[in-house]
Amino acid sequence: MIGPIGLLAVAAGMLFVRQGPAQAFVVTISILVGTVLLWVLVSVFSAAKADKTCPRCGSEGLQQLDPDTTRGVTCAACGFADETVSSFYLAEETGSLEHTVLLERRRKRTGVI
Repeated sequence: MIGPIGLLAVAAGMLFVRQGPAQAFVVTISILVGTVLLWVLVSVFSAAKADKTCPRCGSEGLQQLDPDTTRGVTCAACGFADETVSSFYLAEETGSLEHTVLLERRRKRTGVI
């Protein structure tokens, strides 16, 4: 968002010099609000996808280390494993996210980790 906002600031400065402060203010605020709304709509309606690329071998083989948690990934191709990486998007793609979240919530309530 920094690039478009910087461009908007330059355009607002040019408009301010040519047209005067009243019209420049209205146009600048309208464009800024429109840009923010467009950004929010694009962010809401474009779903995030899991990056399944293995950092070691580069294949598309990453999968959840444990289906009962949203932490940890392993590579089916080379055996790479990392227990600290989030596997939230992987769980969401496989459809087991609701089950996993409910299990983690139950563990927190009962104190079992």
